Amino acid sequence: MQRNDREFFNALAESWDTTRAHDSARLRELTARTGIGPGDTVLDIGCGTGVLIPFLRERVGDSGCVLGIDIADNMVELAAHKLARFDNVAIRRADIMEFATDCQFQHVTCLNFFPHIQDRPAFLRKAIEEWLAPGGFLHVFHDISRAQVNAIHGESKTVKEDRLPPCEEVGELFRAAGFVLEACFETDESYFVRGRKPSETSERL
Repeated sequence: MQRNDREFFNALAESWDTTRAHDSARLRELTARTGIGPGDTVLDIGCGTGVLIPFLRERVGDSGCVLGIDIADNMVELAAHKLARFDNVAIRRADIMEFATDCQFQHVTCLNFFPHIQDRPAFLRKAIEEWLAPGGFLHVFHDISRAQVNAIHGESKTVKEDRLPPCEEVGELFRAAGFVLEACFETDESYFVRGRKPSETSERL
């Protein structure tokens, strides 16, 4: 049976912020590791109800901007309502594999979403070829451990196969897509992989 991620996450939207507690201090720490700063442009992939976006907005300040995208209409509606106070934050509904944009971003973030990406090499190619400006960064991270992620997904009939691999495996996927791997670690509390799009072709060698 073909799965329907849009339907699955739409059904979870209303209870998302209450059933999944987030550690604000850990999210702030992980966001700080991205190096995002004032004036930067950020694309937040799989933004859900906008959990990460206030921390991204903190980093970019008034002079930057953040665009969040998610496949689920209900998630997008909740995120847009929660973040309406920010003039430089926008939320759009889109399938990430169909998402196209005329502008390129300095940072792409992906919090607690990477395991749900079915074609990871294709996703990474789109990130490096379409979404990121030269020298831009892709950040994949989780505010819980890989073991916790896989245990949570294992309890669901729909996403039980959506496993988070060891960070070294994801790092190799980054390299294969053409990224310069700049950070790759996991602990009992978090998971973080960062790749940089080369500014020059020679950097890929």
